[in-house]
Amino acid sequence: VNGKDPDADAKIRYEYREVAPKNVNTLANDALTTMPRDVGTYQVTAYYDTDDQHGSATAEFEITKRPITVKADSKTITKGDALPALTFSIQQGSLADGDTRDALGIKLTTSATSTSGVGTYAINGTYSSQNYEVTIQSGTLTIQAETGLRVTATKAGSDDNRYDYDLFVRRGTRYIDLNVDADDDLVRQTVDDTRAYWIGFDLSVYLDGAGKSVDDLYVSSSGRSNSWARIGSLRNPERYIGDFYLDNLGSDNDFTLWFDTDGDSDNSDRLYFATSSSGANEYYIDVDFDSYSGSSSSSSGSSSSDTSKKDGDRVSTTTIDKTPSVKSRSATVTFSSSAMSDALDENKREARHEDADVTYIELDARTSKTVDDTTITVPRKSLDNIADEDTGLILTTNHGTFTFDDRALAKIYDTCDKTNIDFYIEEEDDDQYIVLIKDGSDDVIDLGSGEVEIVFDYRLKSGEKSSDVNVYRIGDGDKEFDYARDMKADYSSSKKEATFTTDTLGTFLVTTDTLKTGSDSSTTTTPPTTPSYSRFVDVPSSRWSATYINKLASLGIINGTGGGYFEPTLQVTREEFVKMLAGVAGANVSGYTSSRFPDVPMSRWSASYIAWAADRGITTGTDGGRFAPTMKITREEMATMIYRYVQISGKTLPAKNAPLTFADADQISSWAQTAVSVMQQAGIIDGNVTNGRYTFDPQVPASREECAKMLSILYDLL
Repeated sequence: VNGKDPDADAKIRYEYREVAPKNVNTLANDALTTMPRDVGTYQVTAYYDTDDQHGSATAEFEITKRPITVKADSKTITKGDALPALTFSIQQGSLADGDTRDALGIKLTTSATSTSGVGTYAINGTYSSQNYEVTIQSGTLTIQAETGLRVTATKAGSDDNRYDYDLFVRRGTRYIDLNVDADDDLVRQTVDDTRAYWIGFDLSVYLDGAGKSVDDLYVSSSGRSNSWARIGSLRNPERYIGDFYLDNLGSDNDFTLWFDTDGDSDNSDRLYFATSSSGANEYYIDVDFDSYSGSSSSSSGSSSSDTSKKDGDRVSTTTIDKTPSVKSRSATVTFSSSAMSDALDENKREARHEDADVTYIELDARTSKTVDDTTITVPRKSLDNIADEDTGLILTTNHGTFTFDDRALAKIYDTCDKTNIDFYIEEEDDDQYIVLIKDGSDDVIDLGSGEVEIVFDYRLKSGEKSSDVNVYRIGDGDKEFDYARDMKADYSSSKKEATFTTDTLGTFLVTTDTLKTGSDSSTTTTPPTTPSYSRFVDVPSSRWSATYINKLASLGIINGTGGGYFEPTLQVTREEFVKMLAGVAGANVSGYTSSRFPDVPMSRWSASYIAWAADRGITTGTDGGRFAPTMKITREEMATMIYRYVQISGKTLPAKNAPLTFADADQISSWAQTAVSVMQQAGIIDGNVTNGRYTFDPQVPASREECAKMLSILYDLL
């Protein structure tokens, strides 16, 4: 500007308009405030404003299609297997920041079918993309000859129930799945003098493509090394294995396998086969029976599985439905470890059959009676088992729905030490809810790096608008705070539901009123006071940082490290600080699905927070285009991220203190000098005093209590 660098306090903004393709003098009516992403010709205008200078400049530029090469992944299957999903690979960094594979519009095909013979088949593709010029390199699908044990299956000709169900067969390497869907009630029939609701399958066994004598096979209910028994040596009672009975055995390769549906109700079981007592060429048969009624009932509750699409993912959910007992308007229900284990096994089968991307176990504890609170008791070990399978847990109650991700379950398991834990939900008359986890007499609210999605019902009252519906966190269960935390909920007027995500449980309020949050001066006429709150055993009220730590903890912006401890002097990593800053900003990070840093995959717990910070220009990463999430954050990095956040928020920090030149100012990186100066004048940082000298220590890692102080002051200033 006039030959000089822009003033530090200058406001610079950009507007973009697309140039109509047929008339260079015609511009789109709507202006964009962010850099356009789609192919086209654009005009950009930069506006520069200070107290005494104003100006603008215009330029034109073009975005052309980005060339990209993808490679169809080669696949190998065995003859008779179901065709695999066709996928492709992209060199890392080929896509534009923020884009996903969907932007390429690629569709892969092959001429092979599930009945094709042994051979090699081409995998080719087409694409439809607005912004990419795609070159697709072909792959191959190789169908190899059968090796090891293989089994074919049809309905048994002697099965009286064969016309009352549909059989779906899915074969793969080392297994065959027999999925049975009954379309009528079964009848009892007698097999080996045992009368039950049997269904039967005629099986043929092959080894390396040739028929294999059934008598020479070995069978097991578990596949463990010491459990194999030669079929030809089995006495008749030993041919009952689990829910199976082996019939019509002999020296040829055919036999009949009967399955007991356990009273014509949903049931499943697995049987293992091998060619030796040591388990050579192990192969298993899965039978999964869905009764005509579609559910099964027991004292452990009824269960069913379903797969649906949500946000582009195939989601498999196995539900255990158990009605709670109700006394004095309090509902209680316990789910046993066996019921949870069976549901997890069923969920894994459902996910494998349906090629699911996401999996959940749902505990449905709704009741037709009016209740004020619900307690759901589950074995602590079951949560660990579910988390180990990268599976989430859904609690469906009269009060709402609560979806915990696997990281939250792992955190709950690590924090609690009782054999059983309780999920406690209480609903009060004024649309206020308490959501806690109880480990004996202790309450657990911190989900660590995990999250829970909460859905509360809310019906608009007369005069209320759907756009005004908010959810606030107003306490941690047994106490309420002076501050409220806006949970950035989404409200669906059609479903009459408010939905939000949190990593901290506690007390929540659904309302159309605007509560005092301490971050928006328009919501309160007097500055909020710091909550009286002491949560951590290692942060006594006399500690210099206690006020800052307790305030941010009460707002749900920071959490402890477990066991009631905060560990104030522990150094903070770059990813941890970004999450804290996102909490101060009240950022909704759920919409981020891609990462621009190669060392931050989207499967990492902090990925969405880092994507938010990068998208806002708060961080640009480290040298080499990486983010270094586990690296300790330095004091100058922390000051710079805060400064950039303030800039993009459109706020101005007050200059409360006179400028101070730190004794180690020459050690502050050039890119951090302005940020450090602004933070010091605003009172967010004040340096350290050593022998009468004020130092900033720019390259020293920041501690958890130092971060708490800076962010707490920032929260009040904004």
